[in-house]
Amino acid sequence: AVLNTGDDKPAFLLTVDTRTNMCVITAVNPPPEADKTFQVWMVSDEMPKPKSIGMVNKPGEMQMMPMQPGPEMDLFMNASYAVSVEPMGGSPTGLPTGPVLFTGKLIQATP
Repeated sequence: AVLNTGDDKPAFLLTVDTRTNMCVITAVNPPPEADKTFQVWMVSDEMPKPKSIGMVNKPGEMQMMPMQPGPEMDLFMNASYAVSVEPMGGSPTGLPTGPVLFTGKLIQATP
C-alpha cells in the first residue's frame, strides 16, 4: 500500500509478505513532526473502531508482528490504512487523536 494524501509523493509504504505473513512499514518521505510520532491504523467496516498496527518514530522501516493465516489475515488484506500524527509513545486513547495525514489500501504487486 502506498500511504499518501492522494496528490503528493508517497510518505509510507506498507508491504505484506504473504508467504511469511510479515508486514513492514517504510517511511519514505514523511513530513518532519517535532516531538511527535506517526501511528499506523487499520480501518475496516468489519471492526467497530480503527486498530493501531504500529508507530514510526523516524524515517526507516518498522517491522510488525506476523499476522495469523485465516480471518485475521483476510481482514488485514482487505482493510484500509491510515497514518495519524500522535504524541511520542502513541495515541493516549487507543484511537487516532491527531490529524490523519495519509491513507491507502493494499494492492497486489505479484501474482
